[in-house]
Amino acid sequence: MLIPEENVKDLQDIPENAKSNLEIVPVRWIDRVLEVALESIPVPLPYPSCPAFGGPDLDILYLTSIANSGHRIIANHPDAGRITAIRGLDAPGIAEGIYR
Repeated sequence: MLIPEENVKDLQDIPENAKSNLEIVPVRWIDRVLEVALESIPVPLPYPSCPAFGGPDLDILYLTSIANSGHRIIANHPDAGRITAIRGLDAPGIAEGIYR
């Protein structure tokens, strides 16, 4: 659980049995929040873009990658610019809702 660094002093008011199964991480800056809260996964090619989950159980992550952006990015990788499928992630995607 992320808490503002300034609230650490208030932890003494919370019973130990309520805190015992929590990992409490005091944070001061958003950089630390993002570092702790977001997990990155290794991808097999440079400059991934346009992620989307697919498959019957939404457990396949599809990525495209930038091969040549036209000015700054030129990837020297044989699969650059292709669609890549990554399987075996612990978190599936969420189905898109139907709006009427």
